[in-house]
Amino acid sequence: MASRRAKTEKLRRILEVIKQAGRSLWPKEIARLSGLKHSTVRGYLRQLLKAGVLLQPERGLYVINPTHGVGRPPRIHNLWLSVGLFVPRSFKTSEVYGDCKLQVIFGAKRSRVTAVISSEKGLDYTGCCFAIQRVKAIIKEILNVEVENSQLFVRNCEFNEDYVGIRLEGLNCVTVKSFLGSLERMYNKGDGLRNEVKVRPEKVETILALLKGGITPYYAVQGVFLVEKRLEELTKAIKFQNEGIQELRKVFSELLDRLKPL
Repeated sequence: MASRRAKTEKLRRILEVIKQAGRSLWPKEIARLSGLKHSTVRGYLRQLLKAGVLLQPERGLYVINPTHGVGRPPRIHNLWLSVGLFVPRSFKTSEVYGDCKLQVIFGAKRSRVTAVISSEKGLDYTGCCFAIQRVKAIIKEILNVEVENSQLFVRNCEFNEDYVGIRLEGLNCVTVKSFLGSLERMYNKGDGLRNEVKVRPEKVETILALLKGGITPYYAVQGVFLVEKRLEELTKAIKFQNEGIQELRKVFSELLDRLKPL
């Protein structure tokens, strides 16, 4: 067990270094940045290359494969939605449509309706649209309130992608936390490899756009988060700068008052 955990941690560090670099890396670079032995890195790189997780754009260079092999489009594994509404009493209702399970929780204490949509196989664009429409229909039936997609807040979202004929050798599961806070998990499932990505885009439209466009969720959603994070940092910087200017003006004003002849 300890040996397996050690392997998982080393593989996580290697993938994290390559992801954060955003470019092709030599094994020696990966070893230096990850703090692992060069021979150890080379062994794991060969495994990841064989599994289709990595690509070699040139001999000796390694980069993350943006599609992780040839698989089906991304699908919704789990989706948590909420909307603030007046709820007279607390209760919940559940429905099942094939592989899709819907649970709508009405909370009177916090005046909030929470919906959990889950599917083991994963929902495509059409299936996700149907599930969301059904959630809104349940809210309409019980509270007699029309809810738009723009009112629904995405609390959490898990995508999954399945790849046939690709497996992790020597490991059962690899979990990588991105520098933007999302969580990616790869594990052997059946005859192939499953890739799950847990994110929180906050808007239903973002999720539907990803499903409709067939974009690899990890990179697309991270790009959205990166822009939002950068905007947040710029806003804080501007606020700090304005506060600094105000403080300087105050200091200069006090100095001028002291320099005035009595």
